[in-house]
Formats: sequence, structure tokens, C-alpha cells
Amino acid sequence: MISLFFLTVFSAGAQVRGPGVWVSCSGEAFVRNITVEEAHNLALQRARQDAVEKACGIAVQSETLVKNFMTAGDFVHAISQGRVVEEKDMQWETVSIPADKPDRPPVIMVRVTMNARVLSETGEADPNFRISLIMDKREFLSGEEAVFQIQAARDCHVTLLNLAANDSVYVLFPNNVQKDNFLKAGEIVKIPEGGFKIRVATLPGHARDSEVVMAIATKQNFRFFEESDMDPKPGSVGTPRFAALKLARILSGIPKSERVEDLKVYTVTSE
Repeated sequence: MISLFFLTVFSAGAQVRGPGVWVSCSGEAFVRNITVEEAHNLALQRARQDAVEKACGIAVQSETLVKNFMTAGDFVHAISQGRVVEEKDMQWETVSIPADKPDRPPVIMVRVTMNARVLSETGEADPNFRISLIMDKREFLSGEEAVFQIQAARDCHVTLLNLAANDSVYVLFPNNVQKDNFLKAGEIVKIPEGGFKIRVATLPGHARDSEVVMAIATKQNFRFFEESDMDPKPGSVGTPRFAALKLARILSGIPKSERVEDLKVYTVTSE
């Protein structure tokens, strides 16, 4: 978690109800070298990937945002043709699988089944609209500072997001110090600037986390958060938080020709 401080073909069973397609999907994960919470998150991401594959008739390639058995976010949208924008009827079960040797403990697996609404990507991307996100490093100790640089090929408005391992999204830029997110073609914006620092940290109780930082450029000025999303803590630079599904719905409402994205996976360890 990043904190800021001052100083295609539909599959069988797909149902169409309103925008998008409803499909039944499932995901599994073993509680092996990860916590139960991390296994639940990983199973959920795999269920969402399963939903996109079923609704869009594609195989989502494995540039999945999973590293060292930890989920770093579910946004397979960068390599797929759809996004999960709504979920319901979620059911969880825990399965104990006997070990292959009598002297070993059983293996625990978690499984989630649900119905998901998937919106397919439409339109064509603008080949001349590109954005580049640069991180100063990709592996951190908890508490270290992170610095980002963003450059775009045309005039645009930029938003920088942290897709956390707890399935939440945090807005890093614009913020209460760097309020203007307009970026001219070829110029570079450095985040942070203006007397504050960005520090990365593991989630509470985690020894290691993998997460994603994502830059989104839009041709028109587009607000990704509302006042109700703002961090209410006194002295906050402004780190709005909202659910990952909300970001999926937002992105699905912006034509591909009007936006471009770049993302990086990073890891944080507590020691």
C-alpha cells in the first residue's frame, strides 16, 4: 500500500441483461507460502479472469499481475478484451486435500464461485496516443520512498493509481499538492514534487506484497474519484480510495481511442 506524507464469442451459459454479459465463473488458490487472506484474493482474481475469458471468448494471457504467489491486482484488462464490472452470488468454500505423503499435513485450497458481469472493450485504440510510466525501483523495503515519472506522446490529462493487494485503488496523482494533472506532449511529470514524499508499505500483517502502480492518460479531463472517496485523515495529501470494480466500470466508460494506460508491478517486503 502506498501512503503519502508531507516533507469476442459468448460461451455457453452467458446471459445478457443490460450492458455487458453475465457469466458464471470460479477461481481457486492453495494456501501455500501465502496467508489465507492472500489466497482468497488470488482466487478472486482468477475467478475474474475466468469471467473475462468466458464472456469474451478469449484466453487471457499470463501477463497476470501475480508475483511470488501474491496477487498484485486483477486488471488483466491490459491484455484482455473485457472487464468485470459487477459481481453477485459469491460463495466461498475451503477444501482440505490429503498430502501425497502420510507425514505431511493436508493442503488447504480456497475456491470462490460467483456470477460476474463483463463489459467487452469496444472501438480501436489511437496508435499515436502513448504513455510511459517509469519507477525508480521495483523492489522496496516497507517505509522506503518511491518516485515516478510519466511522459505522454500528446497533450493529455494524467491520473496515477495504486492498485493495492487488498483489492482497493488509491489515487496518487493528482493530489492536494500537485493539483494540475495536464501534461503537454513530450514533457515529463515527476511524482511526488512540492514538499511531500511517497512511501510504500506492506499491508497490515503481511511480510511481502506485490502491487501495481498504473498511469492513465485521457484526452479529455476526467475525474476518477469523488469527494466521498477522499482520505479524511488530517494532513492527508489526498489519497482517494475506492474499490477495484469501480475503476473497471470507470475505464469501461471511456472509449479506447480516448485513453491509454501503462502499469508496473512492484514488491514490498517488511524486512
